[in-house]
Amino acid sequence: MIRDSGVSGNGSLYGSRFKAGDVISASQLNDLNSGLMQGTVQPYLGAGVVTAYGAGGTQVLYNPDLPIGEVQQHQVVVAGNNLQVAYGRILAQDFYETHEYTTQAFGAYPTGSVTTGSDYFSPFINLGGYVTLTPGTNYWVVLLRNQVGLGGYGATFCFAPCVAVLPDGGDGYTKSTPWNEGTDRQVAYSVSAGLISVKIIDPSSPDPIPGAIFNNAVSTSDDYFAQYNCQRLPIAKVVWDGTAGQFNVTQYLVGPIAVSNNIQIQGTLFYDNTVGTPPIPSWLTTRDFNSQQTSFEGAWSDCDKFSGGGLLPTVEVGP
Repeated sequence: MIRDSGVSGNGSLYGSRFKAGDVISASQLNDLNSGLMQGTVQPYLGAGVVTAYGAGGTQVLYNPDLPIGEVQQHQVVVAGNNLQVAYGRILAQDFYETHEYTTQAFGAYPTGSVTTGSDYFSPFINLGGYVTLTPGTNYWVVLLRNQVGLGGYGATFCFAPCVAVLPDGGDGYTKSTPWNEGTDRQVAYSVSAGLISVKIIDPSSPDPIPGAIFNNAVSTSDDYFAQYNCQRLPIAKVVWDGTAGQFNVTQYLVGPIAVSNNIQIQGTLFYDNTVGTPPIPSWLTTRDFNSQQTSFEGAWSDCDKFSGGGLLPTVEVGP
């Protein structure tokens, strides 16, 4: 008598208990096949994900025939050497309040690599456009933000959050790495008019956020950053597989992205400049990490950056 506990009994699904020379009935083979099918990921032939089988295991791939509503926000897709990023919403807080943005173009990308599409209904940013990657190079797709730059769009390409494609370890990657010992913290103080007369070492030094300095005194109650910094959140890493001759994508963030607030407000600064105790802080004219900020705002040897005109990297949306 044949015991089939390995097929439909209480034995292991894949370790049947048939012995060499046993006669196996058709029903037992059908039971075995049914169990294997139920325990294995199956391909979906409709407008859904694509399942690929290979020596490395089962992969769930992007299907370009997916309806627009089924593409995940900020999903990174690489077809051949072309990289696309799906539209998405971003929540980010500045010094005073929270803003909601939607991505619509690349803020930075390898030099000469971007192609702008023409499909206003595409689920991908840049009107369905893409960034062409170079085989043999690895890339990061990141969300960048520099909350207090040297101006708005045009002077500061990511005053609002923007999606950037950066060669791994390249000039753009290095200059966008948070500068404060690996953290993205920015420190701010409040200086209140009527309480303090502030003597400025260099009166021509610009104030990077709303508020101005007149006649060696703070004109109104203003907030000043003591140090600059850059926020960089990884969305995906794209790695070249030389053996397979293709790019592989590891996705870290998908869907709407909430950017953590990196501004630490230290309260009101009090000092008497007539006596000089405590001394005038250096950040009133030169913020900490000012040189890194200047490099960040300047040219990157391996990347182009948004500089005004055309599609903005992100646009603010209403509630």
